[in-house]
Amino acid sequence: MFNYSVIGSGFACIDYIKDGNSTMENLGGTCANVLTILSLLGWESYLWLPKFCDKELIERYLLERGINPIFFANTQKPVARMIEKIDVVTKKHQFQIKCLNCDKMLFSTILPNKHQVESIKQCEIETANVFFCDRISEGIRFQAEKVRKTGGLTMYEPNGARIYTTLKESCCQFEIVKFSKDRIPPKWQAVLPDDVRESNVKLIIVSMGAQGLKYLFRNEDENFQEWRFISAVTCEDYADGTGAGDWLTAAFLYYFVPLYLQRNNVMRAKDVDEALNKAIKIATFSCREKGAQNIIYNDNVLNQLRNEYNFPIASVNVDVSKQNASTCPFCGKEL
Repeated sequence: MFNYSVIGSGFACIDYIKDGNSTMENLGGTCANVLTILSLLGWESYLWLPKFCDKELIERYLLERGINPIFFANTQKPVARMIEKIDVVTKKHQFQIKCLNCDKMLFSTILPNKHQVESIKQCEIETANVFFCDRISEGIRFQAEKVRKTGGLTMYEPNGARIYTTLKESCCQFEIVKFSKDRIPPKWQAVLPDDVRESNVKLIIVSMGAQGLKYLFRNEDENFQEWRFISAVTCEDYADGTGAGDWLTAAFLYYFVPLYLQRNNVMRAKDVDEALNKAIKIATFSCREKGAQNIIYNDNVLNQLRNEYNFPIASVNVDVSKQNASTCPFCGKEL
């Protein structure tokens, strides 16, 4: 296993996956998923998150996966919850973000400010190889700059955007920007490369679901090349595509970062292309299980990844099936 480190900040939650009459409880959220995968691949992983009133609920999952939580602030808010309901016939899913009984939002995002980032002194954080985030705040921008100045790689994966100028300014802070084509309006995708030309951005990746992905790479003369496309891979035994993008991100970082650092932070098109081609195959495997993280309990699938793709991911041996119904942290009724 490689000896690399990653810091993450962004969305982490408890996923409740409802499939017919059964419910599975698991760790979820883009940032938590990416760090879980990298941690199980042997990376030192650190996740910024607030100290929720019921933090033990999420802390247990993090520690089981080898993720080191960094608590930056106290809050009386509960850990975020996300309900995913899967139709057993069509395999389509829908997400529930509010309690249907009390109408309270089941999650809110609390991000570190600059003072909170500055107040935590850990040498592991100062020398991290990668900083990954899916949300933006003053503290996250500050942390990204610190990692970049010490020779690390920064990556931003926006979950959406309401204001184009905010999206553009946020992307400019990072070397790699990745997003789903469904999350960012097409007209913004078209102008973003030109608007970030004079910034830190070297690579833009757009995931396109069943159409695969495309990426735009800045070459040595600092000009972005034409879009390059990689086709999707057919998934055998498809169960659920939730979290496939997170597996794509983590697998790409796993394959690409060692080459990037070995070349003294020079990004080569050949390295990007090879890493993305491998990563899209890894992401396809995740679709064989329901939810983003249930694949990590399936040694049969993991053995294929280890043997066929040199992807030495460890498994996690815990019981995620829940006989009791998930309950709302506010009203206590079944979600």
